Amino acid sequence: MSYQTLTQEGPGTVEERVSDYRDVDGIRMPFKSESYAKDKKTSAQTVKKIEINPELGDDLFQIE
Repeated sequence: MSYQTLTQEGPGTVEERVSDYRDVDGIRMPFKSESYAKDKKTSAQTVKKIEINPELGDDLFQIE
């Protein structure tokens, strides 16, 4: 996928490349993502763990 954004050099197109697909509860999910601007890698992310619909405690939504 690609999108328009502001880079350090001004407006530009960033291409997002995903890979390393794995099954998570029967759903194929990408565990690796790399961003490219002008064919140069600008960032990379690796997912360690994906949980589908985990139980969340009510305290997570508490406003203090």
